[in-house]
Amino acid sequence: MREASQIRQSFDIIPQLQANFAFSKAFVAESIGTRGGLHGAKFFVDLTIFNATIPSWVVAEKTVEWSDERLHMSASFVPIIEFSQCKHASGGPLGIRDGLQIAQQLSQHPDVLAGLRAAQKPE
Repeated sequence: MREASQIRQSFDIIPQLQANFAFSKAFVAESIGTRGGLHGAKFFVDLTIFNATIPSWVVAEKTVEWSDERLHMSASFVPIIEFSQCKHASGGPLGIRDGLQIAQQLSQHPDVLAGLRAAQKPE
């Protein structure tokens, strides 16, 4: 119990990037389901993962704006119909943000990497 009590409750400076936040958001969105606009057996993706727009190699349905006022969570989800078969540039597909770009988008802080590096490290 003593060891468990010493575990840090937050692992970085961006709560949205903590695994428990991401899983909570997905769980809440899924549990609201049809009432929140997320209905059917579909593959919903948070638009935060894409750069400015949905890439041309992604075929998707209409965007669903979702929010939970009580928990102060919101997202723009899109149901994916298919991924076009195409050869991507070396380094991966275009139009997808990497982890740092997602952090910058969520935090709206241009130098989020410096903030992450300055965050306290567990001892």
